[in-house]
Amino acid sequence: MKKRNVKRIFTYIVSLMLLLILTSCAKVVRVEDTPIQVKVIDANYSSSYTRVTPIIVNNNVIMCNQIIPESYKIAIEYEGQTYHYTDENAYHKYSDKVGEYVDATLRTKFYDNGKSYKDVRLDY
Repeated sequence: MKKRNVKRIFTYIVSLMLLLILTSCAKVVRVEDTPIQVKVIDANYSSSYTRVTPIIVNNNVIMCNQIIPESYKIAIEYEGQTYHYTDENAYHKYSDKVGEYVDATLRTKFYDNGKSYKDVRLDY
């Protein structure tokens, strides 16, 4: 009998927590896209390489190859804040424009709780 009551109480508590979590999420009420100019401040490319890592198994050392993939990074600045992109297409389009201003989009999302969130998007 006690086990049944504990399960019932646990079920009620979990249901109440889920209800509170799901109803308290803010919802997007409006989205604005504004064209802006951002400054490309850095472009970095790292080629792929292989790293040999020793692994000890039963007092034996096994050498394992670990392949590190290539990486593409672009850093832009807007209103004193730095944004980083790791997309290959963005790198190819903007890597030769370091120090220059380029077109971008400022997406502002407004929520029903009065808060807003800004995101800078490169056009590529």
